[in-house]
Amino acid sequence: MQLEEILPKLQDWFAPEEHKDRTLRGGGRWFYVPHQSITQRLNAVCPGHWHTKVNSTNIAGDYTVVMVELTICGVTRTGIGDDKTFPEVNDQGKAKIIGTPPVRAFRSAFKDAAEQFGICAYLDDQKDKRNEFAKYMTKKGDGRATQFITDNGWIEQPKEPQPLGRDSLMKSIKSQLDRLKWTTTNESEYLIKAFKVKSRTELSNNQLSTMMGYLQSQESSTKSLKLSVPTMKSADLSHPRGDSLSVSDAGASLDVKVAILPSAPLDRNLLNAEIESLLKRKNISVEQAQGALFELFKVRSRQHLSDNQLAQFLDYLKSPKSIAI
Repeated sequence: MQLEEILPKLQDWFAPEEHKDRTLRGGGRWFYVPHQSITQRLNAVCPGHWHTKVNSTNIAGDYTVVMVELTICGVTRTGIGDDKTFPEVNDQGKAKIIGTPPVRAFRSAFKDAAEQFGICAYLDDQKDKRNEFAKYMTKKGDGRATQFITDNGWIEQPKEPQPLGRDSLMKSIKSQLDRLKWTTTNESEYLIKAFKVKSRTELSNNQLSTMMGYLQSQESSTKSLKLSVPTMKSADLSHPRGDSLSVSDAGASLDVKVAILPSAPLDRNLLNAEIESLLKRKNISVEQAQGALFELFKVRSRQHLSDNQLAQFLDYLKSPKSIAI
């Protein structure tokens, strides 16, 4: 019997019920496989082709330290285990643990040596973000691993962006009004017509966001015109680049120069505020929103989107066929 032939069977994951859990010293829960299950695996896969040998036993401070050699098919690995030499006792003066310190240290060293052959090595990845172990346990109908991930704080909960502050909305609207050269009268007329109020302070945050969106839509391109004649009879409106017009009248010409300013940069905070409002209004859960983000942009969080992609996501949510509830 060769070790290479049996290693895959030795390294197979144990059944969910064979996994026990213990409390970590720093808090939280951790899975392990008892030494009895590992012994049974060895006896089932390679009976008569494995054995153990105690290499040394020492006292190091408050601990008993044991080194154990595990040999499988002629290949040896050495494991180290320890346990408190004087375990804690209960009110009756009896040890709180089962087994003597040397025996417990031996079992720990035996499992350490077995792991060097790959037996139960998968348990070292319980804190890994992918956590294939939790997926395996859940698929087999055991939800403990998934619960421990949450209880132990090993999974980063998705953080939703904070709603845009009212002060920030007010400042953004004021800047946009200044760019549009709106007077107080212009603003009042709009507020009365759109919201039946006379002052911005009477609006909710959602209404302020709506107002900001309207103001941004009103920002138009700036055009500068240079005229060389006052009247014209015929015109050639051919402008392949869209940036100039030429109009002629009996040899005279009218040149129109159009300077197109770049559109105002997208306000990321406002986009997120409107998205938040839509998610709540359409009763779209965090999981559904993350699913849509992944389907559209292959990301799980809006933080990874560019401003244009964020605007595209907002348009998607506005569409009637966005997310099926």
